[in-house]
Amino acid sequence: MKLRHVKKVVAVLLMISVLLSPLSASSASVSFADVSTSYWAASPINYWAQQGVIFGYGDGKFHPEDQLTLAQYSSILNQVWKYSVSAPNVYPDLPADKWYTPIILKLIAAGVVTPAANGLVQPEKQITRGEMFVLTAKAYKIAPRAGATTFLDDASIPADQKPYINALAYYGIVVGYQVTGGYEVRATQQLTRAENIQVFDVAEKAYQEQKDKILAGTAVSDPATWAPPLRPGGSAGGSGFKVPGYTPSGSGISYGSLTPSAVTSSATN
Repeated sequence: MKLRHVKKVVAVLLMISVLLSPLSASSASVSFADVSTSYWAASPINYWAQQGVIFGYGDGKFHPEDQLTLAQYSSILNQVWKYSVSAPNVYPDLPADKWYTPIILKLIAAGVVTPAANGLVQPEKQITRGEMFVLTAKAYKIAPRAGATTFLDDASIPADQKPYINALAYYGIVVGYQVTGGYEVRATQQLTRAENIQVFDVAEKAYQEQKDKILAGTAVSDPATWAPPLRPGGSAGGSGFKVPGYTPSGSGISYGSLTPSAVTSSATN
């Protein structure tokens, strides 16, 4: 009787573990019960899940409409950049037993995540669009560009975020929401997991395009030309900086666009 009881307890614990753990994306085919083929961000979500960059949950769902946290985006950036150096953990809100702590310490060392003046990192905080844009620019080594942006809501963009948003807009990574008379970036608005993947997806494409242009000698002649670093293991002219499925400039992109004309208010970056 005791053995039978132990087996039941083990079975229950295993079931709970499966439900609460992220779903590995290493399987041959990845799909999520809450991401239909008609969902506006289905293509980038499914693509990056298949590459093992983003993950769903043990319930078979991705929860695309959930708000994005700093820890979640840090995990995505770490998956593609493979940071290896860690900062010493002197932050009271980064417990050693949390899954995100070693990841965020690497992003701090890389200069991507900047702790607050009070020493807090707030890893589980739901971040805004503007905060996510800053993290993206820093991760992809896109230098900030001074001056006002062309967005209609430029006045509402936090001063410390504006140079990074301006830089991302310059390279077509941030387009914004199309409204009458132009575009709004809505930097102070929180974003969903799906919206984050859309921006990350465009950033990856822009990264590959720019790197190809630099290697081919066709990059824009500009003192501030973005010279993104090679991925770990990459070399000049090599393919170490490529991501699976990327097609060089001129060969077509499987989904998405870097042009404002393709952006709508329901699916935007």
